Amino acid sequence: MKKTETNTEMKDEVIEELTKGLDSLDQQAEIDVPNINWFENYVAEQKLTQRKRLIKDLCVFAIVALFVLSTVLFTLYQQPYIFLSIQTICIVFITFYTIFRYKKKVKSE
Repeated sequence: MKKTETNTEMKDEVIEELTKGLDSLDQQAEIDVPNINWFENYVAEQKLTQRKRLIKDLCVFAIVALFVLSTVLFTLYQQPYIFLSIQTICIVFITFYTIFRYKKKVKSE
């Protein structure tokens, strides 16, 4: 019974010392919370940055899409055998890729 009481007393002392140490640390550390204007400005800047990035990404996407589409249409009308071979390669690639990913997913589970 004495060991249990001694253990409990030691635990209480340790907890008390930790609490005192953490309280003194909290008092020493200054918490600097910026005002609401800083947060509003930061959010506005981030929205502007994201909007610019979105516009840039959409432009790049449109240019690449037009290039790919024009290439596909050119090969379709000018050289149909190249178009058919590209289509066959894409179908085979997608099939193998899907099978590989499915096997990897099943194997990991």
